[in-house]
Amino acid sequence: MGKIPAIEVEGEFLSETIAIAGYLDSIASEPAFLPADPMAAARVMELICHMKLDVELVARRCLPEAFFGQTVSDETKESTKKDLDKGMKAVARLFKGDPYAAGSELTLADFYTFYTFGLSSGVAKAIFNIELLEGYPQIAGVMSRMAEHPSIARVEAEKASG
Repeated sequence: MGKIPAIEVEGEFLSETIAIAGYLDSIASEPAFLPADPMAAARVMELICHMKLDVELVARRCLPEAFFGQTVSDETKESTKKDLDKGMKAVARLFKGDPYAAGSELTLADFYTFYTFGLSSGVAKAIFNIELLEGYPQIAGVMSRMAEHPSIARVEAEKASG
């Protein structure tokens, strides 16, 4: 399907960020993407699923108009705006932000926070002229912290340089 990201390991290909992160977490001891505690790890995965399904995929309905000069129907925009509001509320109920998305440890959920809400906020601003994170200071705080994370800063710098 031409999925990005994808990795090749000993002649086998693996796509989907969550699958790749799970694989890498299982073969490397540091840094861990998930907490060692099984329930805490499950909570991280739960939060990631809600961010992806309830916010990012909802916002992507309007992606063609937001960034590619195409149009989406008024009905799609209306349902997207309504569903984004519901999705944000759902994620906020699970989001810890103290100081990280899932609590006191940096996890995969923090990286998802940065990229999920970066994209979704861009769509919300372009289509609805709203600040998606207004009223969600914990999510905004994690976004700010993650922007300074060395790996994210490097990726963003590489994107900016073309």
